[in-house]
Amino acid sequence: MLIKLNRGDFSEYIYIKQLALAYFYNLGSVYDLSDLLEILGMQRSQLDIMLYELINSEYLSYDNYELKITEKGVLHLISNNINSCFEEFDDFNSKRENLPKLKINDIYVPKNFNKKINK
Repeated sequence: MLIKLNRGDFSEYIYIKQLALAYFYNLGSVYDLSDLLEILGMQRSQLDIMLYELINSEYLSYDNYELKITEKGVLHLISNNINSCFEEFDDFNSKRENLPKLKINDIYVPKNFNKKINK
């Protein structure tokens, strides 16, 4: 079974493959294929085919019943400048982790809320 692509969809399919590689790069061994299905908006059969292609291209490897991104996969992400978004994402997460945690009964007030109401 092949994924049917319309004209112009090839670059989109490559992008989806790169998103999948980025997913495995970010999550390592704690990945969840159902999450990946939801993120990519694919059917299970389509995901299976794409993962098979990534394994055959040696971007992913199947080792001890786990999928892992290979060095070739990481280099592919770096050569396509996809690694820069990881650093921004890590910075965002570290800043978010330093924010005070709200309790369930706390009221969230956005920044500059007073200025927006008083206009």
